[in-house]
Amino acid sequence: MKSVFDTSLDRTAQFLTVGIALLFIGIAVAPLFYAADNYSGSGLLLIIFAFIYGISFLYSPRSYELNETHFIVKRPIGNVVINRREIKSALKTEKSKLSWSVRTFGVGGLFGYFGKFWNSEFGHMTWYATRMDRAILIVTNAGKKIVVTPNEPDQFLSAINGGK
Repeated sequence: MKSVFDTSLDRTAQFLTVGIALLFIGIAVAPLFYAADNYSGSGLLLIIFAFIYGISFLYSPRSYELNETHFIVKRPIGNVVINRREIKSALKTEKSKLSWSVRTFGVGGLFGYFGKFWNSEFGHMTWYATRMDRAILIVTNAGKKIVVTPNEPDQFLSAINGGK
């Protein structure tokens, strides 16, 4: 049994992903028009911005895979693999319970929401999300909390809880 669950960006993440790209390009290119004679930092800025954008893309969740033994967060680089025996529970979480989370180390909109987050209800969490709705909170036997956002949360919950 192998199931793959797609994930897609919410409107906020779509807006931020496009908006940040345009902002980066504007910041790097605009000085060429206003200080063309004495400005040489545009290329360096483009390289830095491309690096930030590229790293964010490479670590963004693209889909989730469940097989008999593992739960896998599929990313362009560095998939996250969790043994299914380590998963204690998985349940739907309302958007309002995640809305006031604080990003402690991670990305908050560029290609999704991933990294380390914290809020008063759940404490420390690791997010591999692309939207703020459709959230599933996975708790491991070690107490680690993981947030994922499959496009079909009910089917995902059925698959992850049915495989135990």
